[in-house]
Amino acid sequence: MQRNKQAYFWNKKAHSYPIYDAREDSSAKKLLEKLGQKGVEFGGKRVLDIGCGTGRNTIEIAKIAASVDALDISGEMLALLDKSAKEQGVSNIRTVQSCFMDADLQGRYDIVIATMTPALQALEDFGKALSLAGEKFVYVGWGRTRSAPLLEKAFLLHGGKLHLPFGAPGAKEHFGKLGYSVVVEYSEEVWEHETPLEKAIEEMCWHIEIGGVEPDRSIVEKLLKSEFGDMVKHSHNVETGLIICEI
Repeated sequence: MQRNKQAYFWNKKAHSYPIYDAREDSSAKKLLEKLGQKGVEFGGKRVLDIGCGTGRNTIEIAKIAASVDALDISGEMLALLDKSAKEQGVSNIRTVQSCFMDADLQGRYDIVIATMTPALQALEDFGKALSLAGEKFVYVGWGRTRSAPLLEKAFLLHGGKLHLPFGAPGAKEHFGKLGYSVVVEYSEEVWEHETPLEKAIEEMCWHIEIGGVEPDRSIVEKLLKSEFGDMVKHSHNVETGLIICEI
């Protein structure tokens, strides 16, 4: 996908994308706790967060790290990250708006992390990420399965299919080609969605479009109105894969 098109899609998604959550049971706190149990400690480290989005993990990491460079292709996502960081009193984050392969990142980082991002897919992407990591490269991506019945139905009505994005299985292959033997730890998650009807229509059209199919708003609207009232409630069952690569 061309850079400008990538930026367009993620700028469009930014204001419906989850922002930093300061609660004790947030997904970011759970991730850092899990990584800590596996020997990944961010305290006092220089960190690169690739495809950081709105900073849901970035800000949590920055609270204990020496510094974090937060990279994303979407300026709208980074603006939301900056806003959340200011609200949290976090000032050691440097945002970098760029496609990863075009980014001019100087020197090496103690830890490089990438979570659920399409920024890393090609072998060259992983080669660059590894070259920037001094101690560890942490990758969290899609696993081997994905189930979203409502979204699958919408794709089918458009003559398309909901595909499983690039993720941990492909990443493991890339690591192997680059000379690193890694293990993938898979886990299952359920993402619950509850969204006002109009917003749900827009979000579903976005998913269809980024999935390579031209969305027909009238089809999506008819589907959602036939099954829901003013609020659309549905779930997304996903498997994710965690890879911790020691440099």
